[in-house]
Amino acid sequence: MADNTVEQDIQRASDARAYMALIGPAVGALHSGDGATFKGMMSKKFLAQIGEETVDGVLVNNLFPFFADFSAPGSTMYVTDTQDQFGDTGYAFYTSMQTTGGQEKPFVVYVVNEDGQPVVGFEISRSRGAIDRAGGAV
Repeated sequence: MADNTVEQDIQRASDARAYMALIGPAVGALHSGDGATFKGMMSKKFLAQIGEETVDGVLVNNLFPFFADFSAPGSTMYVTDTQDQFGDTGYAFYTSMQTTGGQEKPFVVYVVNEDGQPVVGFEISRSRGAIDRAGGAV
C-alpha cells in the first residue's frame, strides 16, 4: 500500500509542474497591480459566474494590497488535489511569500484544468486562515 502512495505522490508532483508554473506570473500580476493580466489567467467560468466587477473589487480591495509588499517566494509549499465548483480538477498550492519587511505571509492558489489549460480557479490570501471570498470563491 505504501508503494502506491509514494507512486501517487511522485505522479502528483510531476503533474503539478504545469499548474505550478502559473503561480509566479499570477503573483507577479497581483504584486504589480495588473488586473488585466491576472484576469487573463483566471478561470473563464469563474469570472463569468461572479462577474468582472466583483473580481475587480476583490483585486483592488484585497489582493493587490495583500501582495503589494511581496519581496520573494516564501519557504512553504504544499500541494494537494482540488476540484472547483464546475467540476474542473487541478491542484491547491498552499504556499507563502516573503514581504519587504521580512515576514512570511501564507496564501493559497487553486489552479485547475479548464478546457485543457491550467487557469487560476480562485485565490485565497490572508494570513492566519482568514479567507476572502466573493461570490463564494475568491
